[in-house]
Amino acid sequence: MVARILATADIHSPKYFPRFREAVKGLGRFDAIFIAGDLMKEGKIEGLKILINELKKLSDTIIAVPGNEEYDEVMPRARELDVIKWLDDDVIKLTINDVTLRIIGSKGSLERPTTWQLKHIPHITDTYRRRVEWLKKTINSSRELTILLMHYTPTFKTLQGEDQGFGRVLGGLGI
Repeated sequence: MVARILATADIHSPKYFPRFREAVKGLGRFDAIFIAGDLMKEGKIEGLKILINELKKLSDTIIAVPGNEEYDEVMPRARELDVIKWLDDDVIKLTINDVTLRIIGSKGSLERPTTWQLKHIPHITDTYRRRVEWLKKTINSSRELTILLMHYTPTFKTLQGEDQGFGRVLGGLGI
C-alpha cells in the first residue's frame, strides 16, 4: 500500500510561507508530514500559527524537529499549540498503512558551534558531543525501518545548494 509523506524544512514562516503554500497547492492530503526544522522565522509564534493552519489542511500527523529558528525559550509555547509532534532527541513509532516506522528526531549537531552559540549557549560543545553520541547509539540500536529527521545535516556529503561561506557550521555528525 502506498504512503503519502510530505517532507520539508526551512519554511521560516511567514518568510517562505507563500512559496510553501504554492508548492503544496493541489497535492491533496498526506498520511504524514515531516518537517526538519525552521518552521518559523526568528522564534515568532505568529509565523508558526500561520503555517499550522495550512498544515492541518494537509495532514492529521505532523512531526517536526526544532531548527535554529525555534528558540529554546519559545518551544514551550510551540508545544502548547498541540498540533505538531515535536521530536527533540526523541524516538517515536508511527504506523502508516500497516507499516511501522521508527522516527528519530533531533535538531542535530554542528561540527563546530558558531561564535554566537559559544557566547550565548552554556555548554553547547558538550551538548553537541552528547547529542552525536546519542544519535549514533540510537541509529544503530535497531534494524527497524527508520527515518532520521534532523535540522542540521548529518554529513557534508549530501549538503548542496548552501553558501560555502558557512563552512562547518551547517552540521556534520560524521556518519
